[in-house]
Amino acid sequence: MKPVKKQRERPSNTSGIFDDAKARSRLGLCWMEIARTTRTVGQLIVLSSYSPVQMDKALSLPEIRHQLCEQITIQGTLFNLAQTSTSFQQPSLNRLWSGEIAPIPISHLRHVVDPNAIVMVEERTKVGTIVDLNLGSEDWDRISIHTKRIVHMSINHVPSLEPDFHHSVLVKLLSTSSSLEGGFPRLRHLIAGYSSRSSRTDDLHTYIRFFSPQLLSATVVCDPESRPKMVKTLLERCPDLQRLSVIDEHETMNSPDSMSRVSSLVTRFLSLSTLKCYNLSREALLNISRSSHLRHLVLANQDWDQTISNAFGLPSFTLSFPALQILELNPHESASVITFLSRLEAIPRILKIVGSDLSINVDEMLEIFMVLSQARRTQLSELTLDARYSATDSENVITMSTLRPLMQHRELRNLSINLPHVISLSVDGIQEFRQAFPNLEKVQFNPSSKSSISLDWLFALSRECPKLTDVTLPLDVSTQNMQAIHPNAPAERSHLQHALLSLHGTTNIDILLQTTAAHFPSMTTLTLDELRSSGDDSDEDTGAVTMACIAPLLQLDQIRSLSLHLARVFQLTDTDVLHIATAFPHLTCLELGGWSSDMLNSLVVTIDTVLALTDLCPSLSELTIRVDTTDCFNRSSLEQRLEVREGRPNKVLKKLDFLYSTIKGKDVGDLVILLAVVYKRLSSLSIGGSIFFRPAYFLVEKLFRAVRGVERFRELGVRDIPRLRAALKPILEEQQRPIADFNFPELRVLPDGDSRGRGCFGNRGFAARCILLPSTIAAPGYRPTMHSALKLTEILEEVFSCFDDMDSHTPFSPPYSRFLRGRTLARLARTCKAFKKPAIDELWSDIPALTIYECLLPHLTVMWKDGDLDPYEWRSRAANKTWVADVRPLSITDQLNVVEYTSAIRKLRFASFTETAIAPPALRALLSLPGGVEAAFPRLNHVHVGHFLPSLLQVYLSFVAHVGSIHIDSFNVDDDLTEFLTGFTTREGPPVRGMDLSLFYSGSDSDPEYQNLPPALSQAIMRCQHLRTLRCAEMDQATLVHLSQLPSLTSLELEIIYDIRSTPTLPFPSLKSLTLDFRLYVYAVFFIFKLARIPSSITLRTKDQPSSHVSGQLFKVLSRRWHSEAKLQHLTLSHTHFEWHPTDDQPTTISTIRPILRFADMRIFDWIFPGEIHLTDADVALITGAWPLLEQLRIQSLSKDYVPTTTLGSVFIAAHNCPRLGRFTMHVDASQFADVYTKDAHADLFRRERMKAIELGRSFIDARGLATIAAAFAQAFPRLSFIQLDMPVADEDIDDSEAIDVDESEESQGTDTDDSEATNSDIDDSQARDTGPRPYGGRLLKAIETLRQAKESWRITSWTDEAALSILVRYFEASWNTDRKGTYSNYDEILSCL
Repeated sequence: MKPVKKQRERPSNTSGIFDDAKARSRLGLCWMEIARTTRTVGQLIVLSSYSPVQMDKALSLPEIRHQLCEQITIQGTLFNLAQTSTSFQQPSLNRLWSGEIAPIPISHLRHVVDPNAIVMVEERTKVGTIVDLNLGSEDWDRISIHTKRIVHMSINHVPSLEPDFHHSVLVKLLSTSSSLEGGFPRLRHLIAGYSSRSSRTDDLHTYIRFFSPQLLSATVVCDPESRPKMVKTLLERCPDLQRLSVIDEHETMNSPDSMSRVSSLVTRFLSLSTLKCYNLSREALLNISRSSHLRHLVLANQDWDQTISNAFGLPSFTLSFPALQILELNPHESASVITFLSRLEAIPRILKIVGSDLSINVDEMLEIFMVLSQARRTQLSELTLDARYSATDSENVITMSTLRPLMQHRELRNLSINLPHVISLSVDGIQEFRQAFPNLEKVQFNPSSKSSISLDWLFALSRECPKLTDVTLPLDVSTQNMQAIHPNAPAERSHLQHALLSLHGTTNIDILLQTTAAHFPSMTTLTLDELRSSGDDSDEDTGAVTMACIAPLLQLDQIRSLSLHLARVFQLTDTDVLHIATAFPHLTCLELGGWSSDMLNSLVVTIDTVLALTDLCPSLSELTIRVDTTDCFNRSSLEQRLEVREGRPNKVLKKLDFLYSTIKGKDVGDLVILLAVVYKRLSSLSIGGSIFFRPAYFLVEKLFRAVRGVERFRELGVRDIPRLRAALKPILEEQQRPIADFNFPELRVLPDGDSRGRGCFGNRGFAARCILLPSTIAAPGYRPTMHSALKLTEILEEVFSCFDDMDSHTPFSPPYSRFLRGRTLARLARTCKAFKKPAIDELWSDIPALTIYECLLPHLTVMWKDGDLDPYEWRSRAANKTWVADVRPLSITDQLNVVEYTSAIRKLRFASFTETAIAPPALRALLSLPGGVEAAFPRLNHVHVGHFLPSLLQVYLSFVAHVGSIHIDSFNVDDDLTEFLTGFTTREGPPVRGMDLSLFYSGSDSDPEYQNLPPALSQAIMRCQHLRTLRCAEMDQATLVHLSQLPSLTSLELEIIYDIRSTPTLPFPSLKSLTLDFRLYVYAVFFIFKLARIPSSITLRTKDQPSSHVSGQLFKVLSRRWHSEAKLQHLTLSHTHFEWHPTDDQPTTISTIRPILRFADMRIFDWIFPGEIHLTDADVALITGAWPLLEQLRIQSLSKDYVPTTTLGSVFIAAHNCPRLGRFTMHVDASQFADVYTKDAHADLFRRERMKAIELGRSFIDARGLATIAAAFAQAFPRLSFIQLDMPVADEDIDDSEAIDVDESEESQGTDTDDSEATNSDIDDSQARDTGPRPYGGRLLKAIETLRQAKESWRITSWTDEAALSILVRYFEASWNTDRKGTYSNYDEILSCL
């Protein structure tokens, strides 16, 4: 708080000098902040952008200026006001330095003197100790000016926050004036503290010198030994003290001697109205209870049971407290509270029982309430019982009987019970609540408690208690408790304004929010916190939070604070968030987030949306949201962003939290600078995620403190960027120090994620990293040591299991990612002996059987040639006609070496159709290892078998004798397979946990040999009670009926079903995926009719075309099967023959698709049919609005000879309604397109990162229209990588263009008539062969990519830049001129002009 100095006093100080423009800007910001507290400012101030600032004559009155400053509660506003106007300088500084907003630390006086006059040493605290002040007369005068303003002051040192003043400096401050009253004439409230950490007693004597007789309140913070002396001095110097707080430094129980001395002193303050003391003796407690002045009493850390019992053995004794209004008790035991309350003659108006170590069970709480109900008099209006850390169990249940004793306190307005016990309150007791508490305004229960309170209970409570405005409740919102809730608004209006609702159980969030908005129209603060117990499945039946869910809340026009902490995926786009901000312009707090295991599918907003959000909500002070900052500075640099916001600082936002955000290490410094400069009052900045392989929170906090430490940081701007980057550079360089391997320092990961040597840290899953400084690595004789925790095998196994096959941070394909994973694990095994076994266990957990022979066993490989013997008849089936024939005899050492690795195998895969086969002798060599299969493969629990070669299944049977699950891919349906299945299901061993069976063979349509599934094989399949997946070409009715009753079957794929008409209803209780490859589409639909429940995925692939009429019947059947648990997410209707024949199929309209719109979880809808599509843009809006989670949408007609009724706007409608949409396929009229999405105002409000493919069918669009579409797609779909668009060609276009070419050819070459006729004949033939539509999607995509690059590199500033559009028009005209002729040329040189 530096003083404001006028220009004439010190010309070198420019803090009080402002030019006219700067003064207007600063004054305008000041009055905007002042206007929040006074309504008359707008009538008194006239601001003009063209004339100097003029002030109303009323403000020339000192009384009015004083009253205006008294209404301001923000220190920064007062500071700006003092610097803006000389008329407001004195009243602003008086208010600022009075300490009424916050007590003034005495160390703040250092701000008003010359910094060179301060002598500071690093002595006791990190920020130092001021040991001397070498001040001149001007400095002393400035100190005197400010000390005479102080009313509330603190001389209690707070470590690490403010520098400490040495006692000699404090003495020097007092020596300049004749007395304390002369130096601090207005001092009335003092906080003084003596820390036991100091061994000097001089500090204590110095603090005592500040005890002025004019003091009205004093807070003493000291150790037990110094406390009596401090209180005694206060009594001597301030006998008329009104408020006294005696606080122990560590808030502990004191010795009886100390308690007795302080208690005797406290009772001698006869005018006390407020007393806070940790311990009082029995005599002191009795004396102060007779005081007629005491109105507020705080007692803590005392055993009142023992104190009162020792003092007063008679039960008739009472404590009167005739004037007591507020009583706060902080006990250690509940029995002490009960004893104290039982002695009260009257219950005060406010009673608070709070304790961090206090434990209260339900019986003790009931006893407390009974004691309160037995008091002689009561004026209780507010009761707080806070023992949130109490021990609890299932027997501690808060019921209506527990609360019933409180019902005698009819004046109760606020009830707060913060105990962790189970709450069981029903709607039946609401009438008692209303009759007992007619004035109830606030109800609070522990939000983390288990509860049976339903929304119905809350609705009834708010209806029966008309004055209720604030609730904090745990709600049971499970499905059964939500069924009776009606989302319609009730007849009686509720006045509830503040609600913190903790949600327990899984519910439909749509119904919950809709019902809440309908019943509580006056809501101003709403917090929903969804809690999930450890047993809950976070991903099952929760649903995503979309704009459709939050839309009902937008009608709450009085909302000021909205917090949604929901344990589910948030699907809110940039447009949705800005829509919320537009609906709630007066928001002060907005929190949109929560935890979900499916965070990768959550949508995130951009930093531009955050900036726009705070602009739309100028009062927003707290914001929590998930933000993607990866491309924050790709399109705009830090300098450009700050230039745009120059002159528009935000001085309201104080807390900013980016949840689970993605941030690049190279951008973190600029991001912190951007936020710190834009948000001047930001005091808390938190960013989730990781940077440089470390948590981002600590680095961001360190960078933010560094920016805040820059001199005059509140005035930072674009010009200060180099200085700020230089200040952050050392911190970032320290964070980027290499992360080295434990024993190989040269194997390190660079900050950007690229690795040299690709050591064990080449994968993001490895958590245990050792940071070795370069100087330490290079030190001679240094031997890196491993943390002792890494010597535990269990920890290493958990760490190594974190390696993923697919690393999302690398663009590699899965095979190459598995290669990196294997190489990293192999290096770990070779790095350290402690790493060897857990690394091998992870590396060899899933292995092909062929790898055992290639790496461990000396074997003989045979490649069959013509004329060679073929003992197994494999030459026509084995891959490359090669197989492992045999293994040479193994020594004991070889056997032990093999077992060391095979003991790690958990999943073993035998030869597939494309791998080298292993002959029976070689397989028996593995079976002959010591101890057999059970000893050689102790961890084996899954075997994958491929059956395409004879004589192998019986050998495989020995490997599966002790495993729990198998997967069989069989290309033969023979007796070997039947015997294998029979042997596996009838074995003696561990129980079977699962079986996956895929039968790849031709059905009866193509191979007469198999007219039906062999009966023996059918019987073997029916014995598989744990079958999980089945793929089969054909199946008889008996087998199908049996499979439909299996609770384990989740996936089924069939081609032919016999006797389907007589097949009964098929239950399939657990089926999730169904694929039918039938010959006729009608048969597939008829099979769906037989299902009792709808699986989540249905794929129908038939040889004929899925007509619109039959599909409509299918949709109606699916709709009739719909219920609350039906989760149809994937529906594909296609055909396997690509030849299209004209049909008389009826057109597809919205009425055809409408029945299945009730499946709100639809992810993929893929329908190809022969008829025409008669859908409009409104129909597309209806479809996509019903399916907000849609990822792929294809409604494609094989007919091309019609004009579609949908326009290009349907693409944007679908993308807007479905934020996860990645592919859109529909025949649209792309020539009909409104330019609403091409305006720059919508560029950052509508972006769909997931849209990658758009198929538009056939349309003719002129060059100008194509340029407009390119600009719209470039800004709306930044990840678009495929466009399908066919442009039709008219015959006259081809004839005209070719005729010109022929004439030119004849004129130039002068050929004869015969040659000309031959040339024309060739051209006519060419025209006949090439009159189809021209693919033009590639041209359009090329233009989009070029336009996007030009915008990102700032070669163009607007998507609708006329020069850029003119270039695109030239490009499309030139390319179409050749494409329509069938000759394609490259016109990239035109696009290079962008």
